[in-house]
Amino acid sequence: MAHSNALMKQKQKNSFILSFILIGIISVMEVISVWADGNPQKFWWINILSNYLGFALTPWVAFILGAAIGGFRKSKALFYIFVAYDVFLAISIPFGWIFGVSKDNIYFRGELFGLYLVIYMLGIVYLLFEIIHLTKKYQNKNRLLPYLIFLLLVFGTTIQVINPDVHVTWLCVTLLSSIYYIYCNELWQQVDGLTGLLNHKSYLNTIYTLNRDAMLLVFDIDRFKEVNDTYGHQMGDKCLICVADCIKEVYGDYGLCFRIGGDEFSVLLFHNTERIESINSAFCDKLTDCRKDIKELPLVSIGYSRYYKGDNIDDVIYSADKKMYQFKKRRKKECSQ
Repeated sequence: MAHSNALMKQKQKNSFILSFILIGIISVMEVISVWADGNPQKFWWINILSNYLGFALTPWVAFILGAAIGGFRKSKALFYIFVAYDVFLAISIPFGWIFGVSKDNIYFRGELFGLYLVIYMLGIVYLLFEIIHLTKKYQNKNRLLPYLIFLLLVFGTTIQVINPDVHVTWLCVTLLSSIYYIYCNELWQQVDGLTGLLNHKSYLNTIYTLNRDAMLLVFDIDRFKEVNDTYGHQMGDKCLICVADCIKEVYGDYGLCFRIGGDEFSVLLFHNTERIESINSAFCDKLTDCRKDIKELPLVSIGYSRYYKGDNIDDVIYSADKKMYQFKKRRKKECSQ
């Protein structure tokens, strides 16, 4: 399913596939360790190996899922910590520091069992921060989900710490990965692939279910076709990304930002609507700063209209579009004088 997913980049696909493979291995090792525990001594090495792989691999699932979002470069330090932990875990086996298996082939926890919990939770916290960053980056409304997932894992881990005979940690990790995969799929379906803003489908779903007061803004890049024809589509894409970044940076804290067409954008402003003029001015200043690096960046026309709960949203869109084209026409006239 992850392999054939067209919404994900190849690195993200590989991360999910690897995490699911690890979960499969961990699940098998969990079953084997339960079966081997207490059996004749000839199964001692199987008990040791299955427990080692379970303890060693479980923290990596959260790490790999987090790295799928944030990238490996941002998590190098954590990678080396996990590698060092796995090496220490292997060295500690004869001494039973983290876990051990007695001569009677009975599993027991060592005095440093807490180190495993620390490493495990370190991976979970890392994943939590990456999910929070992802939801903010892509303006996802369901921002409670990461915390619910985190609480689920803490709950499951606490149960297993209190009662070692209840094997639920791997089950929680499996559930986490499945929920996370579904969550990311849903998230990327709502996002424009080029700019990272919410896409046209998200825009339509949002405005036609709007049940609160808001300010609707529309943006159109002036003479964008000329940029594509003169400098090529690569420069055109660069300009689109730059405009989208400016929109999100200026308006993102106050509402939702969308790409609704080739060179058209929209914002639904829920907060600070009374400061609309100063916010628009800040956006124009931001574009001016960007032109120091991208001289080909065109001007952007803006129109806006206030929406009150119960208004006809199509009338509000028409009003905002009309103001935007009036703005464009007025500026064109000023430039020609």
